[in-house]
Parts: sequence; structure tokens; C-alpha cells
Amino acid sequence: MKKFIPILVCVFIFSACKKSKQMIVEDLIEAKNCFEKEKVNQILSDNFMFYGTDTQNKEEYLSSIDTLKAFECQSSILQIQDLDSIVKTEERVRSIVDSLLEVTPAIIQKKTYRFVDDKLVSITVDSILNYEDYTISLNEQYIPFAFYIKDQYGIDDEREIATNIKKYLSEYIGLPHFR
Repeated sequence: MKKFIPILVCVFIFSACKKSKQMIVEDLIEAKNCFEKEKVNQILSDNFMFYGTDTQNKEEYLSSIDTLKAFECQSSILQIQDLDSIVKTEERVRSIVDSLLEVTPAIIQKKTYRFVDDKLVSITVDSILNYEDYTISLNEQYIPFAFYIKDQYGIDDEREIATNIKKYLSEYIGLPHFR
């Protein structure tokens, strides 16, 4: 009996140290918000899939973090529910473009995170709230900005704009006619 107690204590301590699926999702979002690809990679299973507007495998999903970084995209959890092998969230998504150009309302994504054991095997974007209103507001704000960049610098390639987006946005919002 005395030999059994230390084993029981070890099992209890191990289970207490084990992260909940909700904590894993929170860690993933924090790592993505900090653009830490290696930490994101550790959370995802080898056969991970992302199902959103585009379907992405693990490598494509990790590569997309570079684009998120260029636009300083951030997600914040509005609601989270831990349901056995899945976690459901409602997340607000904002970027530097949204913030500086005052695009409203923010996009809200409802997602399902699926797990096998403690590895994340998939993320599915179940729905996107405010998408139409967001798109209208984004176009109203972004199109004049894009015309400004084309007139000022002769640039109309979105990838080229993205490489210096902070510089261009800072300059644009500093103009007297902006707001």
C-alpha cells in the first residue's frame, strides 16, 4: 500500500500539469498573435488541416503566418467552449489596415478546433459574422488608400504594398484630408 501512494501522487501531478484543450487553443492564438511559427508548429499535428475560405495543410497554414505578420493580424477570443474532443470559439479578427483605416465592424469568426489526444488536427471556420458590412467598410476605406499609393508611388501590386503597409498607412492617415 505504501508503494501505491507515490504512484498515485505522480499520476495526480501529471494529470494536473496536462493542459486542457481550451488552454491549447488559447496558446495557439497567442502564438499566432506573436507570429511564433515554431510554437504554432508544436501545437499542430503532422496531418493538420485548416478549413476556411481556403483549405490549407500544415505547411501552408504555417506559411500564412508571414502574411498575418505583414498586416499585424490579431485574433481575440470573445467566447470559448470546451466540448470533449473539440473546442468552439468566437474570435474577433483585426489587422493594422482595419485599425488605422477605421474599418468597422470587425470580422467575427466562429471556429471549431478538433483534437486527437492533445494534438490539434484541424480548425474549421464555421461562419464569419459581419462579413458583408466589413467588406463594404473595407472597400470604402481601402480603395482611396490604394489610389493614393498608385498616384504617389506608382504601385498597384498588392504584394508590393503589403511589404511596406505600415509606412504607407502612416503616411496616408497623416494627410489633412484623412478624417
